[in-house]
Amino acid sequence: MKVISVAEAATQLGKLITDATNGEAIFLTNGVDQVQLTPRGAEETEIDFDSPELAALLLEGLEGPAIPYSHEQMKQDCEEAVAKRRSK
Repeated sequence: MKVISVAEAATQLGKLITDATNGEAIFLTNGVDQVQLTPRGAEETEIDFDSPELAALLLEGLEGPAIPYSHEQMKQDCEEAVAKRRSK
């Protein structure tokens, strides 16, 4: 993260734009206020914490291609793990 004065930024805008485009957080300040230099479209690609898109991605991850264990399979695996632990 960089915090740079407006006067200092004026001499290196090209580099700051490149850095911001590559993902670095760049903040410009006039001594009182601060603004963030953000690439165009960056805010459109982020998913808000409480967005429907995030909820859909999380559900997809949970329900994804994995097949959930059946009750019998889970019980059998647990019994095998307990038996293996006891035999040590």
